[in-house]
Amino acid sequence: MFHNIKVGQPETKIRRIHGFGGIEKQNPTAEETIDNLKKIWSFRSYAVGFKFKFPAQFDTFPEIVNELKSGLPIRLVVLSRTNLIKQAVSRQNMRRLKTRFGAGSNLECQKDYPEIDHGRFIVDIADTISYARNSQKDEKRLVKEVGTLEQFGCSAMFVNYEEIVADQKAVTDKIFQFLGVPSVQVLGSKYKKATADDLSEAVENYQELCEAVSQTEFRDLLDR
Repeated sequence: MFHNIKVGQPETKIRRIHGFGGIEKQNPTAEETIDNLKKIWSFRSYAVGFKFKFPAQFDTFPEIVNELKSGLPIRLVVLSRTNLIKQAVSRQNMRRLKTRFGAGSNLECQKDYPEIDHGRFIVDIADTISYARNSQKDEKRLVKEVGTLEQFGCSAMFVNYEEIVADQKAVTDKIFQFLGVPSVQVLGSKYKKATADDLSEAVENYQELCEAVSQTEFRDLLDR
């Protein structure tokens, strides 16, 4: 499978793929990337796929984008999020927890991390608004890029994060139907969200955040 790009310093991007034996390949060549992709196509199953993060992997693996335009019967499940302010706050909390507890602490297992007390934290308001605006631009570009892929024969289904949280079973059933595979029981997760959905419970400077966001195009997101 293709794995998420790991972003370190702003100027550093690491390309890596996971082979089917679980072996990670650092900085794979374009040929190795396509070879791994074709192994996915060769699987005889109802649906085989991989995760492709936008825009990072989209820009760093153009050879995969070209393969998506090759006419193969690809079905894209495109995940997006409406509340970009909550997404920006969650991202800051992820970085905070990663610094304190290591990778993966943004969505940690209650059993493995019982000592973690999330508490409220102070958000960088300017960074929150800037991130939301950049995400809004990425979202517009994503819709455009997916539209281009649909012209090459790909089928796309847009899935909203908030809809999944509201009714996981209904949304996953729609995804199974779109993929043409039988619906299966949705297993309960052992993980918990690291950032409370109610930002007033997560953000120490919540009132200051509200005042700043209320002066932006994202003011309506404060009530969601």
